[in-house]
Amino acid sequence: MSTNLGAIQYKDGESQNYHYEKAVHDLICPLGHIYSSKDYGSHNLWIVDDLLAYYSFFASDKQIKALAEDSSSQKEPDLIFFNPLGFRREETNDPVVLIEFKRPGDERTSKNPIDQVLEYVEKLKTKTVRDVDGQVVSEIRDNTPFECYVVCDLTESTRTMLSRSLAPHETPDGEGYYGYAPNHRTAIHVISYKKMLRDAELRNEVFFQKLGLIQGKT
Repeated sequence: MSTNLGAIQYKDGESQNYHYEKAVHDLICPLGHIYSSKDYGSHNLWIVDDLLAYYSFFASDKQIKALAEDSSSQKEPDLIFFNPLGFRREETNDPVVLIEFKRPGDERTSKNPIDQVLEYVEKLKTKTVRDVDGQVVSEIRDNTPFECYVVCDLTESTRTMLSRSLAPHETPDGEGYYGYAPNHRTAIHVISYKKMLRDAELRNEVFFQKLGLIQGKT
């Protein structure tokens, strides 16, 4: 995992400035593209969650109006996923997933990330999403469930903000928070960069050993 750690460390040791969140974002999934499930080799989404591979249509840093009909919103979710399982099922209400990255090392986030992802949810409600060929991949309703992930450093000020938010519950390992926004039908997960990388390594440890990328534990 050493190649992944560079983007969340100092880019300048003397000034102790961190890389911007877009550097981390671009490492996990290149910016400014719309993807399908066949583009699996073009990204490293497994670092966040292996289950994201089951979504057949997703976008990285694209304006909502470029994805959703009848939308003029210029908001750009970092990552947004539609249509799990690889095919559209009529009369179903499949979840939409949003991921937002915040700059590593920020003592205080520039925006409240919980408010930020919930604003995206509001802009997407009642919208129809089509793929690049014009086929409908998702019809988002008022009652469509959302899963929102915020990846950030859990500084003292961020922890204080989260404890007062709709995601006030700390995970058992102390490296994340979670909650639910009932008015938005949205589950909220906040994870630290440390937790994201550690959990990805733990999930894939045996796989890495089989490939000879890491040594097995003795």
